[in-house]
Amino acid sequence: MKDVLYRRSPGRYLRAVVETRTPAQIIEKTLSVFLGPNTARNAVKTFAERSLGLAPEAVTRGDCPRLLDALRPMLKTLLGAAQCDALLEKLSRELGP
Repeated sequence: MKDVLYRRSPGRYLRAVVETRTPAQIIEKTLSVFLGPNTARNAVKTFAERSLGLAPEAVTRGDCPRLLDALRPMLKTLLGAAQCDALLEKLSRELGP
């Protein structure tokens, strides 16, 4: 996260926090609720490297649909079909085009 100060008027400032998370970090944080933080981190790293050939930090929003599709079979096994579909839909909306 990045802290940014905006000047409102002389002597008065408005503080805003700008979130600068990578797509992989967004996916990892969402998955960690279901899988735990270490398993989520390892899953994102493994599937990013295997399905995209990229390090997690290099994944862009354009790569996310392929990464989410690669995660689907594992998540379906661990969470069940309904919860897997709901989770991936939520992530797709959050990461958007």
